Amino acid sequence: MCGHPGCPAQPLTPCAYAERMRRPCGTQWCADHGHGVEGRWFCPRHGAIVAALLATGDLSAEPMSDISSPAATLLLSISAGVDEGVDGVLHQASWRWPGSSVLREALFLRHLRERRERVWESSWKLIDATGALAGVALVLPERDPGTLFVRVDHRDMATLDLKHALAALHALPAGQPAALPSAELVETIVACTSRALDIDADRPAGRGLRELLGLPVERRAPAAGGASAGTAWQRRGAR
Repeated sequence: MCGHPGCPAQPLTPCAYAERMRRPCGTQWCADHGHGVEGRWFCPRHGAIVAALLATGDLSAEPMSDISSPAATLLLSISAGVDEGVDGVLHQASWRWPGSSVLREALFLRHLRERRERVWESSWKLIDATGALAGVALVLPERDPGTLFVRVDHRDMATLDLKHALAALHALPAGQPAALPSAELVETIVACTSRALDIDADRPAGRGLRELLGLPVERRAPAAGGASAGTAWQRRGAR
């Protein structure tokens, strides 16, 4: 039966994904619900991982995510959910470096040799011809994907508990990708990034960060004397 719940379609093609120990995914998918990448057929979860690795670099040089670990698929969904917000924060900071642009790397694997640990990472870098000017990274250990590390300019700025996101992922049928992160998690990551990059310092006023994220904006009554009190979120700039 197709891995998509309730789908009786035939024929079925096995997911071509195999991890570094060569264990296969083990799911099968019809033509409507599988994910084709570079002429191979995958389940939606592993197809998204393979596509992201191909976009980042040479797939043949990248060991695959362990079948038993949800780290790569969870991080991929979180990075997709915060991409617009983090990209917006870096663009807000880019006025300091005219001509700079944002480089996105959706998913890649790093080896922490001193800790004998594999971690999955998503990153955004503000770059120009001289190299990287500022950077944001989300880091998730493969063995313990319950804690997400938010790094800005190589500094750990926050550690976030992902137990609810993990529980939701484990409840899904095999092969299904993780859902996009909650609005609360997105706002927490983007706000942390904004504070760390100090985007309010000496920058022109613009659209608020909550407006950039498509979140409700609190409107306060004008303060005494006619000046608008506003909120910290409203005072944040935009691109």
